[in-house]
Amino acid sequence: MSKLYAWLSYISGNTPIALIFLFNVGYDNIGYAVIGKLDEVHFTEIFLAAILVIITSFSSYLMIKYFNDAINRLKNGNGGEAATVSNLQVEKIFSSGAITYYILPFASFIVGDDIIKNLVALFILGAIFGQIYVKERMTIYSPILCLFGYVVFSCDREFERQGPKRRIKVLVKNPESIVMGNKCGLVMQSIDNTVYIATLKET
Repeated sequence: MSKLYAWLSYISGNTPIALIFLFNVGYDNIGYAVIGKLDEVHFTEIFLAAILVIITSFSSYLMIKYFNDAINRLKNGNGGEAATVSNLQVEKIFSSGAITYYILPFASFIVGDDIIKNLVALFILGAIFGQIYVKERMTIYSPILCLFGYVVFSCDREFERQGPKRRIKVLVKNPESIVMGNKCGLVMQSIDNTVYIATLKET
């Protein structure tokens, strides 16, 4: 997977922060607008908050479209490889450490009252943590993917020939029919080394 989609994954995960930021700015200014005190309304802050929401939301759209298209290609038999996996365990986003990349930048703008300074701090911390997020290959742990039904599993990939099993991670959409502890047939495509996007193999 290219760095572009890794960055889109990170930026999209900041959508809740952007929405909270917009609500915070709007809440402070809507009262002045209602009573006609437009000179008290901070239009620059509202504009910046709206831009932040647009950027994160559009990143979410592009990322979800990328993974949905990949899933649809696998379902239609266009690419991918069949595989049998076992010992499936859900990789929780909180235990993966990915949530840390969002909590720390979020703390940067809830401490003070100066919206512009908080936004600058958020941007700086976001850029730093985003770089680390990309280098540590945390793409599949975006909270937005979780909201759209994607689940990350850690599992053993079995091979037809005798040999050691390989521990891999697979990203599956709406995996309700997967029975934990049982073997499972998947059609999957490599994202990065031992990370795959997969769909259930039709029987």
